[in-house]
Amino acid sequence: MPDTDSITLVTNLFAYREQCKILIYSMNSEDLYAKRFIKLGVLGYLNKESESEEIRKAITCVLRGIIISARS
Repeated sequence: MPDTDSITLVTNLFAYREQCKILIYSMNSEDLYAKRFIKLGVLGYLNKESESEEIRKAITCVLRGIIISARS
């Protein structure tokens, strides 16, 4: 999402709908960003290089309300 501040976007989503379940799918490193998003309330963070099975697992977990990232 070019020209978009994802932290502000996530904050606005939670302000609009507090109980939304968000999984971040990003090209940015988990080591740098995952903890920041998890602290905001996001349930998952995956790098775009994640394997398809890992993506399926993350989606399932987030829909169940379980916090997940590839490092979990």
